[in-house]
Amino acid sequence: MGRPIGSLNRDKPVSDLLRMAVLSGGGRRLRAIIEKLFEKAEQGDLQAIREVMDRLDGKPVQAIERGDVRLEDIVRPAAYDSHSWRTRRHHWLCF
Repeated sequence: MGRPIGSLNRDKPVSDLLRMAVLSGGGRRLRAIIEKLFEKAEQGDLQAIREVMDRLDGKPVQAIERGDVRLEDIVRPAAYDSHSWRTRRHHWLCF
């Protein structure tokens, strides 16, 4: 079970200690870790390759496939035929 909603406990002691340890010695440890990660990626380690790519480009967005629903129904549901859609849109714009 996670923290309760609205919890103000923002302390992250483990993260803080790890950050201090990695950055100690002028960032020497951080450089060593990054070098090791790149070595593994160059050797073909898929997990290392993913980590490097995720750090450079960000994680890819998950695609959701819905074969049971037509694209037209998702983009403009049947309840919104062209006339009622314009009417509702006009109503919201004038609100």
